[in-house]
Amino acid sequence: MKYLAFIFILLCENTSYSQELNYTNYGIKEGLPSNEVHDIYKDSKGFMWFATDRGIVRYDSKTFTTINEEGGLPNSVVFNFFEESNSRVWISTVQNKLYSFNPHKFPLKFTPYRFNDSIVSAFTYLQGQFIRKVWMDKDNNLTVTFLTQTGRLIISNKGIWSIKDK
Repeated sequence: MKYLAFIFILLCENTSYSQELNYTNYGIKEGLPSNEVHDIYKDSKGFMWFATDRGIVRYDSKTFTTINEEGGLPNSVVFNFFEESNSRVWISTVQNKLYSFNPHKFPLKFTPYRFNDSIVSAFTYLQGQFIRKVWMDKDNNLTVTFLTQTGRLIISNKGIWSIKDK
């Protein structure tokens, strides 16, 4: 029986194939405004979005479209995308502020998070931190995790913030 299992394994090994991963590198030459890409997001319609140090970029598999401060973006240095269940997308900027937009309605209109001052105040207290990830619960309380520190920032739906260690 041991020999039969060994022969079976040898046969399977000889008939298995490895997969080769195919990927494409995109950079300035292909249409990105910068090679510094902080985050990549694929929306519900299949468009790819890039957060860069020179704005956000929408890619439709043919063309890169850059939206920066001239196109209404509040700050061109964008770190992250966060999608809500209602298809609104949030971005975080180098100023530790959040803005939301509808990725399917052009021209894009960026709406500031109503408690951006609370985020800025908390991050001033934390000194040198940046937003890593964001999510909102069903009661519109915002949770923010940090780039280089453990714990999280909670901003209530009334704008009051607190820091939780775990």
